[in-house]
Amino acid sequence: MTEPDISGTHALERLFDLPREARDAGWLDSFYETVKTAAIEVCDTQAIEGPDGFPYLNTRMPRPGEFEAHSIEELAEACTDQGVGVVLNAHGQPPSWVFYYGQLWSLRAYGGFTGDGLGDSGEPAEGIDELPAGAELMLGAPAPSLLPDFARPVLRSYLQHVGVQDPAVVLMIDSRYPKTRNLVFNLYAEDFESGEDFEDAMQTLAWFLPPGLATIAIPKGALDIPHEL
Repeated sequence: MTEPDISGTHALERLFDLPREARDAGWLDSFYETVKTAAIEVCDTQAIEGPDGFPYLNTRMPRPGEFEAHSIEELAEACTDQGVGVVLNAHGQPPSWVFYYGQLWSLRAYGGFTGDGLGDSGEPAEGIDELPAGAELMLGAPAPSLLPDFARPVLRSYLQHVGVQDPAVVLMIDSRYPKTRNLVFNLYAEDFESGEDFEDAMQTLAWFLPPGLATIAIPKGALDIPHEL
């Protein structure tokens, strides 16, 4: 792992100087590459809850003088073990940047913030009312390269929090869309008091997943989900 780099911090400051409306795809690529190892500082109040309700490690650009240098690359291991994201300069309006859990999972597992490069975008798939007729569904246990050991207890804890007693998972790939990989959990609309509560639970679940990996809702009883999470 690369040591935190103060020259990267200066480069990060220059990137943040560009107005948000002027930032394009090239800016984002430069940011993602720079921020991995740029030296940053963990705030005295380390844990905060974001306005989205998710937990974040509170970090900032270093203040003048001596400071304990960290990097997002270094912090990703502890954050992905604990189920938290990272916010940079939370005092800003808005913050300089917010990394959700799935991006840190991606950084730890694949070395970058955009997933393993093998799947489509990680936008959550729409739920389905029934399994598609005539589609060849490939089902199996997610490989450790897709669902790492460090992420399993975090997902399991979340699912238990929303009422799933024994969380389980299966990987589902629809042959019609071979680059769309869905993790299907035993999380069902039928077990929630309202559709809104279920949608909230699914959207929260998507926060944990890296780009290129989605989750999808299926009707209860439509599919055997045999693999313990």
